Amino acid sequence: MENETQPNVPPATPSAQIPVSPSKSWLKILLFILIELVIIAGSVFVGIQIGKRQIPTQTAVNSTDLSVTPSPTTNPTANWKTYENNQYGFTFKYPLTFTFKDNTGSGGDLANVPWKISLTGPNSIISSSIQKRQCNKNTGLVETPVTVANKTGIRFVQEDQMDGKLFSIDKIEVQLENNLCFTIEKYVSDKEASLNQTENVPILKEMTAQDKNIFETIISTINFSK
Repeated sequence: MENETQPNVPPATPSAQIPVSPSKSWLKILLFILIELVIIAGSVFVGIQIGKRQIPTQTAVNSTDLSVTPSPTTNPTANWKTYENNQYGFTFKYPLTFTFKDNTGSGGDLANVPWKISLTGPNSIISSSIQKRQCNKNTGLVETPVTVANKTGIRFVQEDQMDGKLFSIDKIEVQLENNLCFTIEKYVSDKEASLNQTENVPILKEMTAQDKNIFETIISTINFSK
């Protein structure tokens, strides 16, 4: 058997590895980090948008002001007539439904009563005058101190007669300068007048609310300038 000669094969030489540049490695790392940040940011954005869709949209509602605006107070004397007396320095108002009459000089007592008027309404008569005297005090009647405009006066009720008829009078007197007494009084007919027999003091029966209110309102409009 013949020996076969094996050819001489040179040993394999390992291939040399090409070294990787360090700068390229850092670029890969930065690129990877950038991609991760983009993914995270995108996920956060998508999550926020989904959350907004899940929250029901709130409709803005204009709040209604429930506070009550007070209506302006009605002036009951806004359309009343105004009487002005420059000689004695006073004014007052009276309703259109009352008839004004100047009674100065009637009764022949002009020397002591230099001014006198009457206001005749549907159910009552109101009289006012200027008299040359001291206002009544200690009359024996029930007197009540009152303030009319900027002056102090007295108010009392008395009974009187006119044309043979009994009248009950609600009267106010205010002392003015120069020994003058301003008076305003409301006459109530004998159908409405009565006498308190127990105390022997004249009183008025209950007047209608409207009549009483008109008289009080006229008094509240009096203004003295002297």
